[in-house]
Amino acid sequence: MTQLPILFRVFASSRLRVFALACALPLASWGQQIVSGTVTDEDNIQLPGAAIVVQNTTRGTTTDFDGKYQIQANEGDTLIFTYVGYTTQLVTVGSSTTINVQMQISGQLEEVVVVGYGTQSRRSVVGSVDVIDSSTISNLRATSIGQALQGTVAGVNVINSGGVPGSNPVIRIRGISSVNANAAPLFVVDGVPYNGNLNNISQEQIESISVLRDASATTIYGSRGSNGIVLITTKSGKEGKEPSITFKTQKGITSTAVDLHDLLELDDWTKLNWEAKKNRALYVDELSDSDARAFATNNLIGDLAYNPYDESMPVNTMGELIGEASWDTDWADEILRNTGVFENHSLSVDGGGKISSYYFNLDYLKEDSQVKTTDFERISFRTNLRTRIKDFIS
Repeated sequence: MTQLPILFRVFASSRLRVFALACALPLASWGQQIVSGTVTDEDNIQLPGAAIVVQNTTRGTTTDFDGKYQIQANEGDTLIFTYVGYTTQLVTVGSSTTINVQMQISGQLEEVVVVGYGTQSRRSVVGSVDVIDSSTISNLRATSIGQALQGTVAGVNVINSGGVPGSNPVIRIRGISSVNANAAPLFVVDGVPYNGNLNNISQEQIESISVLRDASATTIYGSRGSNGIVLITTKSGKEGKEPSITFKTQKGITSTAVDLHDLLELDDWTKLNWEAKKNRALYVDELSDSDARAFATNNLIGDLAYNPYDESMPVNTMGELIGEASWDTDWADEILRNTGVFENHSLSVDGGGKISSYYFNLDYLKEDSQVKTTDFERISFRTNLRTRIKDFIS
C-alpha cells in the first residue's frame, strides 16, 4: 500500500512529460509556412542560382534554372536575396506565401582594365597590362607622367633628354622596335589619342595609367599600337557623392648627383692656349722654336676672340703672362645652380548629384633647373562635367 502512491506519482509524472512534449511540438511549428516565388532581373529574365537565406538562421536555398525557389519561413522573418553583380535585397515574410523579387544591378563593378575606347574585366584580357592608380602616383615625388612611369612598370624605359624640366621624355616599351620608324608608344588620354607634351598634364589630375605592352594591343589600335599603348584616365566626379575639397602641396629641393668638375682659372686658360698654339706651329707647321713662340704671342687674342687683359699681347714669347685681367667671371656660378627648389600646389573640388557629377582641379608647378635659364613653370586647370540626359545618353 505504501508503494502504490509512489508508482502513481512516477507514472503520472511520466504522463505529464509525454503530454508536455506532445504539446510543445505543434507550438514550435505554429506560424511556419512554405514561401515560394521567382527571382528575376530588371528585364524580368529569370536568375538561376540566386541565394535566399532566412536572416539570423542557417536555413537557405537557391533558385533553380527557371529562377524559382521554395523555403520554409515564419511570418515576420526576413529573407535575404543575393546574386553576383546585383544589389542585395531584404524582404519581410507576410501573410502571403508567394514572394517574387526583381533584383537591381549593383553599381559596384568588378576589377576592370581600360582597353581601347572602353573597359574589360581583368580576367578577359589576354595581354600584359600594368596599372598605376592615383594612390600610387600621389605617393611618388613625381611632377610628370614620365616620372610616374619610371621604375614602376617593368619593361618601360623613360629617358629625360638633357635633364631640362618640362621637356617631353623619351619613353620606350619593350625596347626599340624599328630603326627608321617612330619607336614611341601611342598615348591615349580619356579615349582620345594624344600627341602633345606629357608634362602639360598634371599628375594630380590622373586617375590611372595603364600600360599595354604585348602585341595584343595592336588588335585594338592597329599599327599605331605596335610600340605599346599608354592609356591615361583623368579623374572625374561620382554621382551621389557629397561635395569635397582637396588641397595638396609639395615643396622640396633638388641637387646635382655628381659635383661639377674643376674649371680652369682665366690666367691658366690663357697660358695653356698660348702653349697649344706654340706647339702646333713648332711640330705641325715646322717653324723654329723662336718663330713658333712669336707666332703664338702675336695670334693668341685673335683666336680667343676676346681680350680680357689690358695688353694687346698678354703673353710674351717666353709664355709668361704680362697682362692683368680686367674681369674674371665665374661662368659656372652665373649659369648653373647647385641646389634647386620645386613646389607643387593642387586644389580639387568634386562631387555629384542624382544624374550629374563634376570635378575641378587647379594645379601650379614650379621646378628649378640646374641651368638657371631653363626653369619650368606650369599652371593647369581641368574640368570634368557629366550629366545623364537618359539612361543611355550622357
